[in-house]
Amino acid sequence: MHRSPAPWPVPCRGGEAVGSHSLAADGLVAGRMVPDDGPMKFSTRNQLPGTVVSVTAGEAMAVVRIQLDEGGLLTSSITRDAVEDLGLAEGSKVVALVKSTEVSLAVE
Repeated sequence: MHRSPAPWPVPCRGGEAVGSHSLAADGLVAGRMVPDDGPMKFSTRNQLPGTVVSVTAGEAMAVVRIQLDEGGLLTSSITRDAVEDLGLAEGSKVVALVKSTEVSLAVE
């Protein structure tokens, strides 16, 4: 089955996103060259820069703890493949992109 190139950025090995405005590590996306027009831009408004303080990998998922530049600690659960694709390790500089309709926690 032939797939046409996606009109939006698509993650690829090496942690780079590829789409109409960035370049895959091998320069090919869906069999075509993609121009490198600079860093990717996101519509997500909640962008929290920080530094990875720990990565705890399980069989399929990983827990990544991030010390935010503005203070506070953020924990993210992502796939183990994503950790490898992004090359995440202690000390990695990251930007946490938070897009959610609801975050619920309750205790009694």
